[in-house]
Amino acid sequence: MAYKFLEAIEEIKTNLSYQTDKAKQELKEINTRQTKLESDLAALEPRQLRAHSLMSRNDLICAHCFIYNNVESPLKPIASDSEVDLFRCKICGREFESGA
Repeated sequence: MAYKFLEAIEEIKTNLSYQTDKAKQELKEINTRQTKLESDLAALEPRQLRAHSLMSRNDLICAHCFIYNNVESPLKPIASDSEVDLFRCKICGREFESGA
């Protein structure tokens, strides 16, 4: 009878060890995710400030390059068949329409 009791203890110990390892792995993944989210949040604040400041500027610079990379890349006019003026960023290649 004692042998079965010891088997039960061993089974419980094995199960607890598995649960402990699983919980440690999940916690490690959560901590890694938290670190990434904190980094993402830290990068967003200056981008929001640059986006806000760009709204009050009159110069034609690439919004994407300025907001995401803090690079002031002038937009160059490009030929267009439409009635709107088109501009292209020399750095990222994005195209923008002028006007409201």
